[in-house]
Amino acid sequence: MSFVLKTERLVLRPLDIEDLDTVHEYASDVENTKYMIHLPNDTIEETSHFLTRITNEWKKDQLKFYEFAITLEEKTNWCCFCLFE
Repeated sequence: MSFVLKTERLVLRPLDIEDLDTVHEYASDVENTKYMIHLPNDTIEETSHFLTRITNEWKKDQLKFYEFAITLEEKTNWCCFCLFE
């Protein structure tokens, strides 16, 4: 089953460990994360642990949650992510 969703402008795709650098840039920024419960991440290892958990969740037959990267159609780097439970 494909979990990639596309519109004319956006692509929603599974967040993955390959997004480590981009996620850590966001997740370690105090200003970006000041209203988030489990952030900011102090180390790249914390971000890696988070993404490993997300990557493993996508491999399950029955997912408990869905964590997506949201990108603009014409760009490869993502602009945000979202969680569906």
